[in-house]
Amino acid sequence: MATRSKDLMDSKGAYLLLISVTRPIELPRRFHQPFLPSGYYGYAGSAYGSGGIRARCRRHLKGAATLRWHIDWITRQADEVEAYGFPGDTECRLTETLIRQLQAHNPVNGFGSSDCKRCQAHLVEFEHGQSASDIVATLSRVTSSKA
Repeated sequence: MATRSKDLMDSKGAYLLLISVTRPIELPRRFHQPFLPSGYYGYAGSAYGSGGIRARCRRHLKGAATLRWHIDWITRQADEVEAYGFPGDTECRLTETLIRQLQAHNPVNGFGSSDCKRCQAHLVEFEHGQSASDIVATLSRVTSSKA
């Protein structure tokens, strides 16, 4: 079951940031792509450290002062960021579900997945017309049915 930004818990697990970008965002050279175009994006991350999902998402939602993770480049300049928690789940499972069931695609190879051998990226771009409620409902159905 997903939790919204205001209801995030200290549980460990995965989270999804839904990000609205209305103007291109400059990316570091290491991504071999100068800009992330305007669009609607999802970023799946893990929160298994101290403070769990709430602590990790709080950092992303306030716009980190220090650029530590790939996603900081985007959240710092995004127009809107909303977070949803998925206790006990993994970022790879969320990403794979978004791609398989919602036809999202990876816009920047390697983004957010430099330590992952399973995924091409943990950042996805959604087709126009995808709503946050549909995205979260799809993930909630899959995560609540996991074995």
